[in-house]
Amino acid sequence: MLLKFLKHRGTFSEWIEKTFNVDDDNLGRLIGEALGEWCHRHNDKCESYAESTKPEADFRRTVISIYKQTIVGQDLFILGTDDNRGAIDIKLNEDIGGVWAEYDAWGEGVKTLDITPNEGQTTELYGMKALGLPLRWTSDNEENELYDEFNDRGDHVWIVDMEMDCSQTEDGWFAYKVIMVDRTIEEGHSIIDELAMDSATSCDGDEEEPAITTEYHLARCGAINTAEFQVPDCSVQEL
Repeated sequence: MLLKFLKHRGTFSEWIEKTFNVDDDNLGRLIGEALGEWCHRHNDKCESYAESTKPEADFRRTVISIYKQTIVGQDLFILGTDDNRGAIDIKLNEDIGGVWAEYDAWGEGVKTLDITPNEGQTTELYGMKALGLPLRWTSDNEENELYDEFNDRGDHVWIVDMEMDCSQTEDGWFAYKVIMVDRTIEEGHSIIDELAMDSATSCDGDEEEPAITTEYHLARCGAINTAEFQVPDCSVQEL
C-alpha cells in the first residue's frame, strides 16, 4: 500500500508531499483515514490518500512432479521456504476422487504454499494431519488406475496440480521443500525432511536465470516442474 500525505506550506502556495510504503493494505487504509480526519479537525490544508501497490492476481496452472521411490504407507508433502517473499496463494486442482480420495481430504483447507501447513488443513488420516500440500503417487502407465497425464517418468512420481498466483512469486520463480512421512513403523509415523542441498542455479528447459536462490528446489510458476527427492537438479516445461 502506497500512502501519500500532502500538506499546504502556506504563503508560498507550495505543497509538501510525503510518501510512505505500508506492507499491510488494511493498515495503510486506516492510517490514510486517520490523517484525513486530522486534517479535517484542524482545518488544515492537507489531504491524504492511499493507493494499493499489490499487483493484480495472476493465477496460472502449475504442476510439481517429484520422483521418490516409496512403499505403501509413505506419503509426500511440500512446503514453501524462507527464500520466497512470503506465502503464495494457490488453489489445488482437487476433488479427483476415486483412488485419490485421501489426497483430496488432506488437501481440504489449502489456500497457500507457505513454510508451515495451512491452518485450514484439519482433516486427519491415519492419525495425522497433512504436513503441507499433499502430493499423490502416480504412474505413466495408462492402464494403471494411478496414471497421470503429467507423469512421463514411470512409477513413483508424486504430483501436485494447482493454480498459483504468479504475481506473488519472484519474477515467476519460487522455492519449495519436500517432506516424507513414513507410517510403516510401529511407533506411528516418522517425518523425513529434505536436508539443505547444493543450490541449483538454473533449471533445464528454462533459459532465464532464476530470480531467487535456495538450498532446496526451484520451480517456475505456470509450468510443469520436475525434480527428485533430495536432489537439487530441476527441469521446467511450459504448460
